Amino acid sequence: MRLRWLEWCLLFLCLPLLLFLNLLPFSKFVYLSLAALYALSVILACKPDFTVTGQPLTQQTALRIVLVTASIFLFSRLAFPNHFLSIPALHAKIWLMILLFYPLISVLPQEFVYRRFYFWRYSALFPNSVLLLLSNIAMFSFAHIMYGNMVAVFLSMLGGILFARSYLQSGRLLPVWIEHSLYGIAIFTSGLGHFFTSVLS
Repeated sequence: MRLRWLEWCLLFLCLPLLLFLNLLPFSKFVYLSLAALYALSVILACKPDFTVTGQPLTQQTALRIVLVTASIFLFSRLAFPNHFLSIPALHAKIWLMILLFYPLISVLPQEFVYRRFYFWRYSALFPNSVLLLLSNIAMFSFAHIMYGNMVAVFLSMLGGILFARSYLQSGRLLPVWIEHSLYGIAIFTSGLGHFFTSVLS
């Protein structure tokens, strides 16, 4: 149990903090990928029959995606009008790269580590299901301190609530990955992506 607490601290506290302080070389995506590979190796070692298949999106999820996406654009327009739609307008090539690769190189590792791996691996550390859920939301939000602004942390907290609840309800990775990808694309398209990367600053 002590080793599992140490693993939890290293992955979900120390790593984001080191990235926030710029004490590690290479891109943040390198460490996200390494964390995902580590999580996959642990799961495969314990559950060799592991799969990542999922069910199609339900009507309720599809409706939530529409409402949340609309809210993202409205929030961007009202709160940060100078950034609204600036990424596709001013950084079209980067925006297209985000559309193509963001779901694979960013969202999929995040959801694998913070949903599939987290709820399976650390349920023993948080026997109370409410505490487990709250810890997952908190750690997902905390991970985004690496971007150095509270907007990213706040939006990630809201996203963490949606993604954690969706995963626990479906028990599947695929629907949550799709939902997370669409929200992320909406964030970058609306202009809020400035808070999630230094490339567009």
